[in-house]
Amino acid sequence: MTAIKFDLAPMTDAENGVTVKLKQQKGTGSAWSNLPFNQLPGELRYGNMGGVPPFFRSGIIRVALAKLSATGVLAALVAISASDREAAFSCALAAAVNFVACAHYHYILRIRAQDMPPGLLHFASGRNLKGEWVGDDDKEYDDAKLFLQEMAVDGLRYAAATDVTPSAQPLPLS
Repeated sequence: MTAIKFDLAPMTDAENGVTVKLKQQKGTGSAWSNLPFNQLPGELRYGNMGGVPPFFRSGIIRVALAKLSATGVLAALVAISASDREAAFSCALAAAVNFVACAHYHYILRIRAQDMPPGLLHFASGRNLKGEWVGDDDKEYDDAKLFLQEMAVDGLRYAAATDVTPSAQPLPLS
């Protein structure tokens, strides 16, 4: 039977004259610090905007988006298979509202995950005002970027509410 053995002895590359000494891995002692996103060095990490890292801020929206998608698909399937006309219309309407909300939540997720189009990269965490990557080192404008991102998220959230909420004011007929 074949066995694979890993050795931590120095590796050498005779052709290029390189010797590499592998470091012994040490446990950090905490479950939180052993998670993959905590293993990134600072120059590759987004800043903690407002004290909450972007992966956590986007994770909450991912759960809501998954729930909205699942209930939208379920409502659409029930609308297709319903024998009662009123129930089919009600479920189709619920599916349409869920799919509109899914579109808005998709854009909210992109904002929270710092996944922005190239023209808006200067609003993302870890980027300078020119849109170039600087990592966790430059936190000078993080508060202003967080404010702008949350204003955009609130705008999408209120746009989603106005898509499905009828106006309380009657429309002028004259």
